[in-house]
Amino acid sequence: NNTICRLSTTGAPSPSAIVTKCRSRASAGSAGPMDSVVDVVDVSTATLPPQADRRRRAAIRGRNTTTQYGEKMPSAESPALRRKLLIGLAAGMAAGFGSGLFGIGGGLIVVPVLVLLLQVDQKIASATSVTSIVVSASAAAVPFIAQGEVEFGAAGAMFTGAALGALAGVRLIDRLSSRVVGTLFVVVAGVAAVRLFLTASSGTGADFTLGLGSFVALIGVGLLAGMLAALLGIGGGVVYVPALALLFGAPQHLAQGTSLVTIVPTALVATAAHARAGRVDWPLAAAISLGGLFSGTLSGILALNTAPDLLRRLFAVFLVLVAVRMLRQMIRPRR
Repeated sequence: NNTICRLSTTGAPSPSAIVTKCRSRASAGSAGPMDSVVDVVDVSTATLPPQADRRRRAAIRGRNTTTQYGEKMPSAESPALRRKLLIGLAAGMAAGFGSGLFGIGGGLIVVPVLVLLLQVDQKIASATSVTSIVVSASAAAVPFIAQGEVEFGAAGAMFTGAALGALAGVRLIDRLSSRVVGTLFVVVAGVAAVRLFLTASSGTGADFTLGLGSFVALIGVGLLAGMLAALLGIGGGVVYVPALALLFGAPQHLAQGTSLVTIVPTALVATAAHARAGRVDWPLAAAISLGGLFSGTLSGILALNTAPDLLRRLFAVFLVLVAVRMLRQMIRPRR
């Protein structure tokens, strides 16, 4: 018979054990004690309405329907999930384009979309963004590697510092409020906008040589970039590119290619740490990555064949608008 019992969970080691007890109580004609009770379903025979059935299956299988930050996770059938993934795909395409064209990871585009349009918590947005950067930055780096526009020695030095910085940033993120992390993002976006305006005349093709002191300095650059990558969900390109171009005299294309090659392992380190902490929205990260996979390669080719002064300035204007909007949202009184 279809059986639904209300039975105490005290001493029951698992849902299957509760169901077994439910069957025995039902055959004995007793519904069991009514203290600390839950609805228990005989899953082999019960017929329930679809909505109740989905709830029952999620409970029996032990699925968690909320994140550690209290956000509800929509079901696969939810229109909200489809909208979320489509927006993620579009954000990934835009991020991949910016990644190849400017030598950045794309988090400066992805994080505002997740926070402002999808209302994702800032910390989850940062973790999901840096996860998707692994794919978009890898795709964007391929044309630069093919053209020899990468200084692997500099990339290795920066990654050495970035790996340590990323681990430190992951430890810090839970000790900082979302408002603090959001404020850091606004500051970084503003600095990046200024950099995009000022680097149009940099990277003139001067010889790019590195000594021992330069390698030590690049490790420090990587340390800062790695911390920002973990905290803000960016790849670190807003630090790598201006540092290489302005401080070390690297040509613009070489700076961007080296930045992208450094971003990939940096993002991998941050992703692994965030994943262990359960902060990554994997379906959303997959959608963003898919969008960045195609646009990243195309924009990398475009960057190598076009002087992107106008596009850099337009992108800088976009960053300013995003920073202003996020700042207004943070200071808006809560209702």
